[in-house]
Amino acid sequence: MATAVKPVDIRDFKSDISLMQTVYGILLILGFRQLGDALYLFVTKGVGDWELLCSLTAGGIALALLGFRFFWAVGSIRRYIVRHENNPNARVRRFITTFHFPILLLHAMAFYFLCRLHSDMISPTQFDNNVVFFIWGYVAFLLLNVIWLLWLVWGREDRRPEMIWIVNNAVTALIALGAFWGLRLVIADASLIFLLTCIVFVANSLIDLWGTADTYIAKSTEKA
Repeated sequence: MATAVKPVDIRDFKSDISLMQTVYGILLILGFRQLGDALYLFVTKGVGDWELLCSLTAGGIALALLGFRFFWAVGSIRRYIVRHENNPNARVRRFITTFHFPILLLHAMAFYFLCRLHSDMISPTQFDNNVVFFIWGYVAFLLLNVIWLLWLVWGREDRRPEMIWIVNNAVTALIALGAFWGLRLVIADASLIFLLTCIVFVANSLIDLWGTADTYIAKSTEKA
């Protein structure tokens, strides 16, 4: 006689989610420290070129908003658990430990990498060389998130808010790449190209935070 499979109990995952939030949060904070160091250099040493200063400021704002919204990324795993509450515990846990949590850590590492690049770009000698790496790295970050979110909602009828994030990030990645390569054909100034592309990234985060604010705030206060 087959043994009945016990459904997932959300309370069983409470400590696991807290651990994920802690590890993930620490890695994001390391990235924010890089932004803080860059701000310190801004204030104490300054940047002689105003165009370069505006570009780096736009890049810093884009990263700050990106890090701010991704503090809630662990909530996507929580929604994944809720949607699969009738599935076997073992299956859900395996997906979380072998795929979703590592992908979350990869998000945090990519954020740190971008913040480190931004910090290095304060040096005018490194700015031009790192512009391409920064933009491609940011686009890769968005596309990684798109792939992850598609996995989370695959086969589900209720796809909000993930589909909003998927569309927003995918469209932003395409626009940013198009703008970057298009501007390179008509503009030789790397700092201006970087500024305009970072404005696209800032718009991406503002759309995200405005369009799914109820997910970030209201649902994060719900009791499990």
